Amino acid sequence: MFGLLPVMLAVYARALALPVLFVAAWVCLAVLWRDPTFQRDELWRREQLWTWLRGPLALALLVGTLLAVGVFLVEPAHLFDLPRDSPWRWLAVMLLYPVLSVVPQELVFRTFFFHRYGRLFGGRWVAMAASAVAFSWAHIVLANGLAYGCLLFTVGLGRWFVTGV
Repeated sequence: MFGLLPVMLAVYARALALPVLFVAAWVCLAVLWRDPTFQRDELWRREQLWTWLRGPLALALLVGTLLAVGVFLVEPAHLFDLPRDSPWRWLAVMLLYPVLSVVPQELVFRTFFFHRYGRLFGGRWVAMAASAVAFSWAHIVLANGLAYGCLLFTVGLGRWFVTGV
């Protein structure tokens, strides 16, 4: 699932990547749910949400600012083109992308990966690096190096993310 499947999708069935991710997430959830050693409260910890989000939100602000400046310098006509030209489509992407892509990826590459394989790596940092490599490798399906999700669509780079050009 973490090695060969992304390559197969990239070569033979790129359009199936999102449905395969969604099915994989459900399979991983089913495996975790049936595992008596899995603590289900790991799936959702509301009381820790703000603590967990602070760092990623700060990083998103920094990366988003840099992306916006880059688009302004290279392709100023495309800066914020989706929210400007199609606000309802942009809003749909902002709401659906996390649900259909981010949450399943978190389930597969964080929750499932760490619970199922984390001990094999002999340490937390090695397991985190392995998870990051698996997550990055899975993005071979996109055929591009840009994978900032909602930020890309907001600042005007969404067409590169969707087409893989």
